[in-house]
Amino acid sequence: HTITGLYINKPLAGGVGLFGYLRNGAEVKNVGLIDAEVYGKYYVATLAGTSNYGSLIHNCYAMGEV
Repeated sequence: HTITGLYINKPLAGGVGLFGYLRNGAEVKNVGLIDAEVYGKYYVATLAGTSNYGSLIHNCYAMGEV
């Protein structure tokens, strides 16, 4: 799946992205982001602001601005 033109503007927030927080074995597979713009204060990324506790990101890509 591909998402084009994702725009998120949360300048005071943490955990900012298509998925803010991935935890407890969450899985994201086969996702592409094109021309993404994501803005936040901390833990900011296009796909996942933070990923931990056994989460998996597989076969994904992102192009854009953070």
